[in-house]
Amino acid sequence: VYGFRDLNVFCVGCINAVFLNDDIAAAGSWNVKLTADTEHSIASNANEFIGGSIVYGASGNVWDAGAGDELNIFRGITFEESTAVPQVLMEGVTNDAIEDSYVENAQPATASTLCSIVLGNQSGSSWGSKVAYTAHFVRLSNLYMSTPGSRGHNLTAHICFMNSTYSTVEGANAYGSPEYGVYFYPSGTNLDNTIGPSSLSYRSAQYNITPPGNLLWVPHGTYPTAGQWTYGKDGIQFGSMDAAEYG
Repeated sequence: VYGFRDLNVFCVGCINAVFLNDDIAAAGSWNVKLTADTEHSIASNANEFIGGSIVYGASGNVWDAGAGDELNIFRGITFEESTAVPQVLMEGVTNDAIEDSYVENAQPATASTLCSIVLGNQSGSSWGSKVAYTAHFVRLSNLYMSTPGSRGHNLTAHICFMNSTYSTVEGANAYGSPEYGVYFYPSGTNLDNTIGPSSLSYRSAQYNITPPGNLLWVPHGTYPTAGQWTYGKDGIQFGSMDAAEYG
């Protein structure tokens, strides 16, 4: 499916569709958009994209516009982009997932803002609806990612949590030199998200300002220093630690 002037694939109130080993490329806006049929109150739920590729959409590769969408899965997909747009933007969704996939952003000519995978959205952003939406229980697992740095040390990140609750990242293996491995939008509502064991490259920090209640993986070999823990009757007891360093 190649080169339509607007959307290549548009799912409106679509349920249980399976896209198997399809190559979807070079749309004039988004390669794939999923959204609810609000007129009939039918969300786009339980759709699966398995294998194949979704590459080089002018506005981005996948936009799940939400409004109640659930359980849309992208598994074994090759995602590629060459401009400073999201690979995947998930707004107002629940239990969506990206699994076992390859996610590569080539270096665009300019990248003042480049976030590869975006969970939720914010008012005034340049992506999707451009309004505040929250993504719930999204799962990103076993991803191989490459995100370049910006040329002006602006916001670039493998994964951006704009507004997200109870989402999980596990097994993200990420290369390149973005400013952050994971970026949390400072004014967003990001609650109880979990970053499990992952390898996230970065230029400035693995995580930026981390909201309370989010659980972050700290790389193997990074340990508490002397005075930050002691042995107690119930085992190791931790004292004062640098939250910015240890998450």
